[in-house]
Amino acid sequence: WVLPMYLLVGLPLDLQRLLIFMLTTFLVILMACAAGSCVGTRTRDAEGNRAVLMPMLIPMVLFSGYVIPLGQIATVWQPIFYLSPVQWAMSVLERNHYFNLNFEDCDASIPPSVRHCFATGQELLETVSHPLAKMLGVSGMLLICATYIGVFLAANVRTIRSCVLDGRI
Repeated sequence: WVLPMYLLVGLPLDLQRLLIFMLTTFLVILMACAAGSCVGTRTRDAEGNRAVLMPMLIPMVLFSGYVIPLGQIATVWQPIFYLSPVQWAMSVLERNHYFNLNFEDCDASIPPSVRHCFATGQELLETVSHPLAKMLGVSGMLLICATYIGVFLAANVRTIRSCVLDGRI
């Protein structure tokens, strides 16, 4: 289902970009499953799952950089932005899509200070990407996503051992 979505959205037909898109999608699904399973091992029913997952998911989505851009987040809340796994996945997809992309509807011969559009993906990324995304690149951000999966799976195993196998849940 990822391939049709990639093609229907109109993303470029480039094998490397497609593979990064598919890998990122897989990592997001695995992160969600691992985190959800960890929560599920601590709660007794679906109502308990919702009571834990909603307060966990809402900040991750709000602070992913798309609902509230980093520049508009108060300094005190910015650590939530950098801790959000959704933000890292979205940053991978953003960088993967816009890097080396030329926008046909913006005349690049006009100086950037005069025009009101982006001629290249690099110009866009310079204004919307956060400093760590620029520094880490796609591979570094994918490594962060993989680290989140490891943390969620380790928490899952620990919770299963401490709550499920001893009969507390």
